[in-house]
Amino acid sequence: MQIHSSEMHRPTHLFSSDRRFKLWRYGVGHSQLLLRSLPTEDQPCLDILFEGVLWIELPTNFDSLVISKAIDHESVRRKAGLNGEPRLLSLMLAGSNVIGFLVCAKATAAYTRWTVTSTESESEASEILWTESPDTSP
Repeated sequence: MQIHSSEMHRPTHLFSSDRRFKLWRYGVGHSQLLLRSLPTEDQPCLDILFEGVLWIELPTNFDSLVISKAIDHESVRRKAGLNGEPRLLSLMLAGSNVIGFLVCAKATAAYTRWTVTSTESESEASEILWTESPDTSP
């Protein structure tokens, strides 16, 4: 799918970070997608969890990240084959030289306790930075 910049007028920025993110995990069964920014000596792990994911077109790495509402969300939903699904978020994810799109029910960014030696059960959110769902969208 290609959506040209002329179709995406002025996006509403919801979340941004200068950190690097990787597509860490996608589970079809639970419809969840996880973008992860690994911890550093002075910064904890930063996870962005998308829940109720119905459609994705994303690169696997972002050198920085800006998450915005897709201005032409109807076009994104139509190209994803999701007409008539009103309770969803149509999001645009952009790095400095990449762009992707995602349709989901909820998105949350949080610092977590994850380290390279952690199990998934040891990586729960320690501080939620941002959350978005159709119920919280203006």
